[in-house]
Amino acid sequence: MKPERTQLKARQLANPEQARANALQKILDLREAAARLIQESAPAHFLDAAFHLCRMRAAIAENLNQLPHAVLILEAQRQLAEHRDFQGLDWFWHPHQTHGDFETDLMGWRGNDLVAVVEASTSAKAEGTLKPRIAKAVGNLAKVEHPAKRFFYCYTTSCAEWARGIATSSYPEKAIAVVVLAKEPLPC
Repeated sequence: MKPERTQLKARQLANPEQARANALQKILDLREAAARLIQESAPAHFLDAAFHLCRMRAAIAENLNQLPHAVLILEAQRQLAEHRDFQGLDWFWHPHQTHGDFETDLMGWRGNDLVAVVEASTSAKAEGTLKPRIAKAVGNLAKVEHPAKRFFYCYTTSCAEWARGIATSSYPEKAIAVVVLAKEPLPC
C-alpha cells in the first residue's frame, strides 16, 4: 500500500486544537442527550420500553463508538507532533472507524513524503471478534510501503499485547511501535 498524498480520501487535520475542542463538545452533548433520555418517564409496557431503548441507541450509539476512536487519534497526533521528528507535518485523518484498507487512521506528511502512520483501537480487551480487527489494523500498518514510522495506539495493555504479538510474529521486518494510553482497567 503506497498512498499518494494527492489521492487521499482522508480529511486534512489542519487545526488539531479545534478538532480536540469539537470532540470534547460532542462528548458533552452526548452526555447531555443520554441524561435526558434516561430521565424520561419509565415506559409501563414492555414494548414501549423496547422502543425507548431503540430511541436511546439511535441517539447515542454511533457516537459512543466513534468519539473515543477520534479522541485516540487526536491524542496520537498531539503526542507525535511534540516529537522533533514529527513537527511541522501535514496531518490527515479518518476520525471514523470505517475508512477501509488503503489508508491508516492518521497520516503525517512532509511534502510528498509519508513520515508517520497510525492505527488506533479503542477495544478494551483483545478477545472474540476484536482480535481479527486488531490484527487487520496492525496489518494495515505493515502494508504501508513508504519508509514512514508506524504506530499502533490503544487504550489497554490487553489490546497492546495482542497487537505486539501480531506485529512481531507476522511482520517482524516492520517496526511497529505500540502505544498504550489509558489507565486500567477501563470501565467499559
